[in-house]
Amino acid sequence: MPVPSPRTPICVARGNKADLLANLASIQEGEIAYAFDEDALYVKEGGTLVRTTAALGIATNTTLGGIKIGANLTVASDGTVSAAPPTTSLPPGVQNLDLLQWDATAMTWAANRITDGGNF
Repeated sequence: MPVPSPRTPICVARGNKADLLANLASIQEGEIAYAFDEDALYVKEGGTLVRTTAALGIATNTTLGGIKIGANLTVASDGTVSAAPPTTSLPPGVQNLDLLQWDATAMTWAANRITDGGNF
C-alpha cells in the first residue's frame, strides 16, 4: 500500500508526566501525549491520560509475563528458550560394576563395589 499523499504531520504533546498532568486542560480529548521521563505514550480519554504502552509484568504460575534467563538456559535470536540437559557428577573413583546409591543425608551418590556377583 503506498503512502497517502498529502499527509498531515502529527504533533504530539511532549513533556514530563507531571507537566502533562498539570496542563491536562490544554490537551484535547483523543490527543496523544509523550512523557519523556517515563518513555511512554498516553492518550487523553475521559479527561485523564491513559498509558498506551504495555508494561510487562513478572510471569507467575497463572499469569503470562516476563522472565529472566538463569543458569543452563539460552535464548535463540527468535526468542526461543532452550534448557541444557542436566549434568550428573559421579563420585570420584567410580568403576565399572559399582553400585551407585543415593545418600540422602550427604545429598550425594555413594559407590559400592559389588563383590558377591550381584547378590545385594
